[in-house]
Amino acid sequence: MQQPSLHHTSREPEVCHVCGRRAGGIATGPKGDRWLCVECYPLLEYVRDVRRWDGYELAAIADVDTATGEFAAVHGTDIAAMDTETRQALWRCAIRAHQDGIRRALKEAPF
Repeated sequence: MQQPSLHHTSREPEVCHVCGRRAGGIATGPKGDRWLCVECYPLLEYVRDVRRWDGYELAAIADVDTATGEFAAVHGTDIAAMDTETRQALWRCAIRAHQDGIRRALKEAPF
């Protein structure tokens, strides 16, 4: 039996293209490969053309790299060896660093 694809461009309804939660039922995008969750259905008309991250989101990746590097310095780099609590703390660290990085980039914007 073939394993289902977990790749982000899969045509299977796995992960919401907008928020990353469990998707299902409705697809969008030029190839019909961007699935949405129930909560993001109302955003359909706005996400059809989303193709890439903007400059602020990309700039925030540097903050994620720094924060997760510091986390790894304390907790190690072997994610498989981490207990559930530590691994989930890593994911929270990455998400918060990205959010904070976007906020920082917006405050530093030249407008």
